[in-house]
Amino acid sequence: MANIEEKVENLLSKTITDLGYELYDVIYEKEAQDYYLRIFIDSPKGIGLDDCEKVNNEITGLLDEADYIKEQYFLEVSSTGVERALRKDKHFTQNLGKEITINLFKPIQLQEKQEEIEKGKKKKNKKASIKQLDGILESANSEEIVINIEEKQLTISKKDIANVKLKYHWEYMLESIETALVTAYKRNFDSEENVKVTMDEATGEVHIYSVKDVVEQVENPNLEILLQDAQKIDKKLEVGDKAEIELAPKNFGRIAAQTAKQVIVQKIREESRNILFEEFNERKGEIVTGIVQKADGNIVVLDLGKLEAVMPAKEQIPTEKYHVNDKIRAYLLQVEKGLKGSPQVTASRACADFVRKLFELEIPEIYEGVIEIKSVARDAGSRSKVAVYSPNENIDPVGSCVGQKGIRIQNIINELHGEKIDVIEWNEDPSIFISAALLPAQVMAVDIHEEDKFAQVIVPDDQLSLAIGKAGQNARLSAKLTGWRIDIKSETQFREMIAKEAENEENIEEQPVEQIEENIENSKEVEE
Repeated sequence: MANIEEKVENLLSKTITDLGYELYDVIYEKEAQDYYLRIFIDSPKGIGLDDCEKVNNEITGLLDEADYIKEQYFLEVSSTGVERALRKDKHFTQNLGKEITINLFKPIQLQEKQEEIEKGKKKKNKKASIKQLDGILESANSEEIVINIEEKQLTISKKDIANVKLKYHWEYMLESIETALVTAYKRNFDSEENVKVTMDEATGEVHIYSVKDVVEQVENPNLEILLQDAQKIDKKLEVGDKAEIELAPKNFGRIAAQTAKQVIVQKIREESRNILFEEFNERKGEIVTGIVQKADGNIVVLDLGKLEAVMPAKEQIPTEKYHVNDKIRAYLLQVEKGLKGSPQVTASRACADFVRKLFELEIPEIYEGVIEIKSVARDAGSRSKVAVYSPNENIDPVGSCVGQKGIRIQNIINELHGEKIDVIEWNEDPSIFISAALLPAQVMAVDIHEEDKFAQVIVPDDQLSLAIGKAGQNARLSAKLTGWRIDIKSETQFREMIAKEAENEENIEEQPVEQIEENIENSKEVEE
């Protein structure tokens, strides 16, 4: 998709520039089942609906002719918005010195001062875990950015950054209202003049001006003004300057109030949706608790408090039945923006990461990083296999996960309504790891083929069905857990295979030399 974005940007850049706008960004993405090509434009004067429509009409033909996108898609042209995203190097360069908000994939440790709890108690420095940072953008390159937080510089690698946006301030709201008022004035008064609207931040008072070029001879009175008339407004004006003539159109106060109200309500709604999206996007990968609102057909709808999450059939545990008002836990799998910007959340109880996260919640050693989960393989509702490892030789990773009398693992099994869980110790030796993964079956030998990532496993005759498992479940989960292709044979099958190979080799060796030469001559004659 990045390649398509680059092609579209190169195609449209000149056309949009010629129209008097800046092509700020191009995003091609899939939402739900549909594809969207989003063109973001900008201008010092702001962007209105008319500007978006104008650009849309100009570029539609170019996109159709170029035919870069094979899928059916929706084209959207819009302004960058008040919280414009900084995705490309040029975006960071354009916004140096401005305040930005950075969202990180993982929290980082920062020194901060602890609040004074008791009077007279000294303040101590402590490390705070922070996932979102606000600061002034000082510099940026292709690999990292530098921001200033309370007079201290912080360098952050772009690999650690989820997204960067300009910090939202009230002046952006004013800019949006002023742009909307210009559009409203031109529509209601059928004006061809260059219009400028200003709004006082403190009082809300609106002033509208006609901006005209100062000339010695007027050809277009809507756009030009004589020098002597301009100097009546401002004596310092000269030919070539811009004169601002304040207008007082009738009923514009009512129009301005209605327009401002609409813009403010719209921006508040957008901001609310953005805040909600950011909140849940940061929680992606966590376990949430919700109440079942709907459980009809193949979809379960969960009430998470501030919004609803959808759990499609493939993300449900097949053995579970959900009922309205049930309180359940689920893994926050995906958070996307819908057509109108509202967050769309997908939850899951069937994914392997749900089991991984339950282990982190129930087992303190995993949460603290003393024990690491290397991999998880799951057949939802039936069985899961979890590979754990600890670099500390004094810690038993499997025993720590199972807990005294199995109480820790039992809490996870109860949450999964009886799903069986095998906890296996990870080993860097693939033969040992594969043997452990195939438990409860006993393994006699493992023949490793590193290049093909293939393992030949030999088990006793009475252990073959146990190693393969019902419908191949044990072998399938073991292969997924280890990342190796596994072929399981019984001891008898293996001996028969070896004997057959040996017999074939003996037949070749015992064949008379004369017979071999005759076969070669016959093959040559056939070729001729």
